[in-house]
Amino acid sequence: MNQPLVGADGRRDERIARLAATLDFALRATDELLHRPGTDSADASRPGFPRRAKITCESALLLHLASAVPSAPPALTSRIDALADAITPSARSEETAMLMGLMPTKAAELGVAHLYLTALGRPDPEFHARYCRALTTTSTGPAERLAWKDLEAGWHRDLGAPLPPLDLEAAARRTAYNQGQDVLGASREACYAVTHGLFYATGFGTRAPLWARDESSLLADIDGITARCLDEDDFDIAAEVLMTWPMLRVDWSSTALAALQVLDAVDDEYGILPSITLHSSAFEQLAPSAQAGYFYWESYHTVYVSGMLQAAILRAEQDPPRTPPAVPGLAPLADELFSLLPPRDPAPRWEAVLRATGAEAQGALVPLLADIGVRRAVLGRDYARAHQIVMTCVRADLAPTSMLRQAGELLTRLSESTVRAA
Repeated sequence: MNQPLVGADGRRDERIARLAATLDFALRATDELLHRPGTDSADASRPGFPRRAKITCESALLLHLASAVPSAPPALTSRIDALADAITPSARSEETAMLMGLMPTKAAELGVAHLYLTALGRPDPEFHARYCRALTTTSTGPAERLAWKDLEAGWHRDLGAPLPPLDLEAAARRTAYNQGQDVLGASREACYAVTHGLFYATGFGTRAPLWARDESSLLADIDGITARCLDEDDFDIAAEVLMTWPMLRVDWSSTALAALQVLDAVDDEYGILPSITLHSSAFEQLAPSAQAGYFYWESYHTVYVSGMLQAAILRAEQDPPRTPPAVPGLAPLADELFSLLPPRDPAPRWEAVLRATGAEAQGALVPLLADIGVRRAVLGRDYARAHQIVMTCVRADLAPTSMLRQAGELLTRLSESTVRAA
């Protein structure tokens, strides 16, 4: 069915191939999760409606981003058409329409896959009329929600949802991305809020976001979040946060380039970008009939985000370098930071990938190594080592990252508390 990917565009071909592989995976995942018989139980190969709606909507978003790739080859467009065919029955099912009528406050999100398909040139006037009736009922007043959810609602309105206007500037000012982040102690939920705020504030890279802070300070926080995700093997949010660079159409930082190098290497090694929630022990305990359902349900989001990252890079038409530019003068500092890195067992994947780079290339890793080292030390309450890492960077006159600055502030507070206690 799918045509082979051919061409001589080098890196662009590579990105197209990765995106095509994601679409192939999505076809297998939707076949397993949307079309196989089953019940809504922990070991079912077909989950219940909420999960089916989730994978349908996220498959439609993947399609929306993939379809925006400029000059996409037939091998890509054929996969887009095949996936659109696969999810349309679920996106516009009678069950979806009925639940939109029963729960009008959820209708915008339940119908977003329909909006993406319409934008793809696949309208359904009858379903759209039912969607609009659900959204224009008097029981759908504005909900109190997170700031990034307001931006998401604005995005749905741009796609054609009949929602009331929102004060998006006010919402943007309240978003996580417009606030200074605690990158040193960031939770997964905090990172998620930053990435999703940027998704909807930029329309996935189609417009300039609303700023309430300096762009450079945001990008410094993005590097800190990237370091956190790499060291946790959290490839899902790592791929999401890397979308910042093509969405904003700014030059990639050395940390971002190193992270992209790691994600590409892991994708090449495993054939997919592994999910942090996929566990071999849980897989092996399931009945054989339930294993495929578990695998696709736990894997699909990370694989999809990887494909969305490829689409964002292709859409920006500014492919980043394969590796960070070499900084020879910082190679000795990189060696020192590697030696100060608190050990972790098992070591995250970035260590094997980036330790294998040449000495000159490792000089570009200094900000990332400093961030990961000081964060590991603080999380392990090894404050002496955290101080040693910070002072090593100060003596080297390294420009402070958000992570290093926050670690220095933490150490100062701890020192003050120790003095008072004495």
